[in-house]
Amino acid sequence: MEGRVDESYFPGTKKAEPLDETKYKEKGKCICKISRGLMGTGFFSKIDYEGKTIPVLITNYHVIDDDFINKNKKLTFYINGDSHTIDINKEIVIYSSTQKKYDIMIIKLKGYEGYNFLEIDNNIFKDGSLETYKNQGIYILHYPGYKEKAQISFGKGIEKIREDIDDIKHLCHTDNGSSGSPLLCMATNKVIGIHRGSEYRKGYNYGTFLKFPLNELMGKNMYKNMNKNKNKIKVRNNYVIN
Repeated sequence: MEGRVDESYFPGTKKAEPLDETKYKEKGKCICKISRGLMGTGFFSKIDYEGKTIPVLITNYHVIDDDFINKNKKLTFYINGDSHTIDINKEIVIYSSTQKKYDIMIIKLKGYEGYNFLEIDNNIFKDGSLETYKNQGIYILHYPGYKEKAQISFGKGIEKIREDIDDIKHLCHTDNGSSGSPLLCMATNKVIGIHRGSEYRKGYNYGTFLKFPLNELMGKNMYKNMNKNKNKIKVRNNYVIN
């Protein structure tokens, strides 16, 4: 979905509220504010990559792109106002794609200190998985506007925008700076997608269902038949937190 980047508040949606005033306050260390001209949000997770479970920072490609990686040696981000700086180079980029496709950047973290990690929901890899979340509550963890503290927004389930594209739409409140935020299922508290931007005139926000870029990252659709061939294919939970 090329050419659509942040972001507007939709009338009728519940505005974002501080995380420290909700039962989800412990998740404040799971996300970070990225400010390098274009504001955005990133989140921390762990994925299996090349035989190892590694910690990663995930955000939108339009927030951190290849050009930024090539021109800079450091990346500074903020967790509830506290700054963290990491070394960056081409070698730590696990996956990047332009906004013409999934608009996602995945960066390997060398350390664990100071971060909490969100778990990615394995159910997104099952057949018909998108329908599972259509009528479930979802929420976003993010840094909308110029907020220094982590915020949370609640909304309805996700659904496909059109059959011929992989983007999903949702109705959680967002603002400038929400790009790259994790979309979580309220029932499981696990990540199912990543927020990308807004179609204000059409009345919805849009994002990427993580099933597609993560399958592409692994180089094969390793979960495609996990329900049909349980005796032939053994798949452990590849997306975990400690």
